[in-house]
Amino acid sequence: MISLLYDNERNSPNRANGHWHFQVLAEKDSRIKLVLKNFDNIWNGQLGSPIKDNNTCYLSADGKNWQVIETNKTPENRLEIDFVMPADSVYVARLEPYRVSDLEKLKAEIENNPLIHITEIGRTVENRPLEIIRVGQESAPNRILIRGRAHAWEPGGNWVIQGLIKNLLKNDPEISEYLTRYCIYILPMANKDQVVHGGTRFNLQGMDLNRNWDKKADSFLAPENAALERWLAHQIEVGLKPDLAIDFHNDAGGNIHISRPEINLDQYLSHMERFEDLLRKHTWFTEGSTGSNFRNPGTVGEGLLERYGIDAL
Repeated sequence: MISLLYDNERNSPNRANGHWHFQVLAEKDSRIKLVLKNFDNIWNGQLGSPIKDNNTCYLSADGKNWQVIETNKTPENRLEIDFVMPADSVYVARLEPYRVSDLEKLKAEIENNPLIHITEIGRTVENRPLEIIRVGQESAPNRILIRGRAHAWEPGGNWVIQGLIKNLLKNDPEISEYLTRYCIYILPMANKDQVVHGGTRFNLQGMDLNRNWDKKADSFLAPENAALERWLAHQIEVGLKPDLAIDFHNDAGGNIHISRPEINLDQYLSHMERFEDLLRKHTWFTEGSTGSNFRNPGTVGEGLLERYGIDAL
């Protein structure tokens, strides 16, 4: 029986759990049954669970090559993971992990490329550096901002970011032409501290980095958001405001979360409709977008749209 630790939101009953990544030591070919508990999450005062009947889990003998295995949800809201040891040591994770060390390796691989510029914009609660990776030239007429890993349990955004950067650095005429028109700014890992600590949703001060964007960030409680705000203010001051901002997450539905603050949204919604059409035309995207009744106040998408006039989602 493994008791996972909840993340608790500051000054709130909200708590979140849904992340695991640990090592199991046992004889090769022996059968192991793990039971994970503490999935009774609370969000906006409502009890909920991050696990379902069809949950999967990831297994790796070397921490690099991962395979998907089935799990079983019990009536007690616990998760059973049953497998045969492929070696004397195995790693078990909710999703294929993307660690700070993976980001550092990526940065080392790309930092000398003339299309790359890496700038530290601030520090986390535990004083880890926060960087913006610029791909392309500032002189490009269009600018895109991407943020990843605001929630530590969502590594998918990091894998997409890594693939995007490597693809943009290919010696390909079509990509080269694209980079004459677009400059991409990426904050790859906003919640580094909790990636290191194995956290789920909140930063080390108990703040959700995808909330409270309707007002200026508290530099003590959410230095990660304050750093991004300072960077945005500088970009606007020098005439390099992003035209589009995308915040990557790993929710179960995969929908585009359309921002809907209480401002005139006609132009924004027209842009988002075109954005979704282009995704469907040029990528594997099929899921769709949130409807007209969807509101998620305080998200980075709503905040950047309302406060900075940036098309954001």
